[in-house]
Order: sequence, then structure tokens, then C-alpha cells
Amino acid sequence: MADKDNENKALLEPFLSVTKNSGEVIQLHPNKNNTVQPVALMRLGLFVPTLKSTARGKSGAMASTDATKELKNLNAGESEGYEKITITGARLDMDNDFKTWAGIIQSFSRYPTKGDTVTLPFIDFVKMCGIPSANSSAALRKRLDASLRRIATNTLSF
Repeated sequence: MADKDNENKALLEPFLSVTKNSGEVIQLHPNKNNTVQPVALMRLGLFVPTLKSTARGKSGAMASTDATKELKNLNAGESEGYEKITITGARLDMDNDFKTWAGIIQSFSRYPTKGDTVTLPFIDFVKMCGIPSANSSAALRKRLDASLRRIATNTLSF
């Protein structure tokens, strides 16, 4: 049992965050009902307001974000000695892509994985994205497909 506790503690280390003002170390705890995205990633501006009403809204614009400063503060970045961390890929929007990202994270935390793949019913994925199951439709499938493809274009460079 002690080995399992040590293993769990090691898994939680990347979820440590230091408060800039006080220097206090805060540990974020994922569980079966809640997943945790490191605060540093949320500060990066990867997810931007939807540009539906502008010409740039449908252009598939690519973006590059220098994440070095934010991610070096995480234990994983610091211990590995990363000097230049860049996130490159399609712009992600808050309306669809953020919900899809949350669904992806929950899927990997709640369902068994085989390699880098997780298999689950579509309706369960819809619920994990925070979308009511009554809204499940062919149009929603297309929207989630497009969102998954945009998310898949994003890469981390170290």
C-alpha cells in the first residue's frame, strides 16, 4: 500500500504550482470527478475568443506561443532543464476547442488506455465536453471532429 501511495505522489508532482506573490506551493489534485490543467497552461492564451464575425474567424490561422516562462515554473520543465518551449498549431477557440480539450483530458483519466488511444462511446465524450446529451447530432459530430483536428495540429517543442 505504501508503494501505491509513493507512486500516486510521484504522479501528482507535475501539478504543483507556485503562487507568484507569496511563493506558496499549491498542489492541484485530479480525481475521478475533476481533472486539473496546470494553471501555467491556462495563462498562455492558447484558447482565444471565437472570431466568428471577423474575416480571420474562418481562415484557419496558425499561432505560435512561447511557453518557456510559464512552463519552466512547473516541476517537470524545471527538472528536465527545458530552455525554449514553444506551442505551435491552429488557433483554438474558447467556444468549441476548450470544451473538447476538457473532454479529451477527462476521457484519458476515466477510461482505460491502450498505448496512446482511448475508446469510449460518443455520447460519453459529449457529456465530458460539457454538452448536454440531448444535443447529440450529426452537426455536433462534425463540430467535434473539426475541433479534435485543430487540437491535434498543436505541438509542443522543447
